[in-house]
Amino acid sequence: MSVRVYKAEAVVLRRHNLGETDKSVILFTRNQGKLSAVAKGARRPTSRISGATELFSHCVVMLAVGRNLDVITQCEVREPFLGLRADLNRFAAASYLAELTDSMLEDRMPAPGLFDLLVESLRILDAGGSVLAAVCAFELHASRELGYEPSVSLCVRCRKAVLPSEEGATETNEEHLSQQASSGGAAVGFSPSLGGVVCRSCLPRVRDAEKIDERTVMLARQMLNRSPAECQKIQADDEALRVLGRLMRRHIECRTERRVKAADFMEALAASAEKP
Repeated sequence: MSVRVYKAEAVVLRRHNLGETDKSVILFTRNQGKLSAVAKGARRPTSRISGATELFSHCVVMLAVGRNLDVITQCEVREPFLGLRADLNRFAAASYLAELTDSMLEDRMPAPGLFDLLVESLRILDAGGSVLAAVCAFELHASRELGYEPSVSLCVRCRKAVLPSEEGATETNEEHLSQQASSGGAAVGFSPSLGGVVCRSCLPRVRDAEKIDERTVMLARQMLNRSPAECQKIQADDEALRVLGRLMRRHIECRTERRVKAADFMEALAASAEKP
């Protein structure tokens, strides 16, 4: 006998008004993957399921299997992440993470590791953590979870070590990163289409490779070796994080063949904040 009602831990990725009182939502659930559902009456002031339609809300829902869309019948909000709505930069970053997650997943594809990563990243943003570090850590670890982790040790063209030494890959000292940058300058590269770093010798032969300095490579290694929460402790300057974030967005877009529009909003806010 088929199950007609089921329980799911979920994060709200998208929402839309439906008719006069209902809402349709895209939920990312921990065990059932991404799915569409309708919350009937969620726009009424007295609705008990409206929490299941708030963007980024981490909740537990009961769903009834419908003919076209499943129907949310009950909702328990675990984490509303209200802090994300009180700060435009954090809201933009959370919107980007939600849209990026949506773009990386096919419907009903379970990805519990990615779900836990998204919840942890939203917690970091909500608690006031570094926006740049949270976004970079999510991009790197999400790529790993879905099987297209970027190569940050071996050249994607010749498979030789990109840097002369692997020492310091787990260092968190900013001075060490500066020393790595000064030792070689912008002499290595990153190719989004090939999926990782390019050594000095191969750099002229890879058409889409962007020149980067060695501290960016070291930063990527450090972040992949740490949880998103631990990545907050890495002493990296904002410019290195911006470069790494931009490269990771291009890397993911090459894998998914989808453009994440929220990235433009997030980057525009960051650019405006830099202007005097």
